Amino acid sequence: MRKIIFILLIIFFIPITALAWDDCPYGLVNNPAPGSCWRFVDTDQDGYCDHSQPAPNERDQVLAGNNIEQAGNQAKNKNPGYRFFSVLIVISFFYFISLIMAKRKIISLVTHRKIWNVLLFVSFLISGITGLVLVININYNLKIVQSFNLLYCHVETGIAMMIIAIFHIGWHWRYFISIIRKRRKETKLE
Repeated sequence: MRKIIFILLIIFFIPITALAWDDCPYGLVNNPAPGSCWRFVDTDQDGYCDHSQPAPNERDQVLAGNNIEQAGNQAKNKNPGYRFFSVLIVISFFYFISLIMAKRKIISLVTHRKIWNVLLFVSFLISGITGLVLVININYNLKIVQSFNLLYCHVETGIAMMIIAIFHIGWHWRYFISIIRKRRKETKLE
């Protein structure tokens, strides 16, 4: 039983890697060293923050056409590449695997729900803590050293939390309906 829970937790939290290019929280383009914010990173050593410019291979393609202005506009409008459907498919797959295991009595229904309640709680904590750190960093301009993209982690765990929350609401829909019905009765009596 513990092995199953452990395996599900490990698989759930295998990080989806993301490159730190073109995701400046301030929308800066080609931000020169030493940088205007706490996220300054220059891995390619070109004197500009990696977060404020496209990845080198994309940059080379754009510059080959001698259109530097186009590169700046693309950097401003580019989607950071959040993986909503990937996260949805992976979480749904493991949810239904654990549900099938519960239906076949390999694990109990209570264990199935405990697994997903723990995952909901953990995703809430990660999303909440990373959100607070982001707010503190931006509002107070703190330069906390990060070895990964905190905003990306915050959004991805927020997506995971919402998907798991939908399953959770599905378990308790009768409870929510009863609350709505009681309120309707109370308002009619008044």
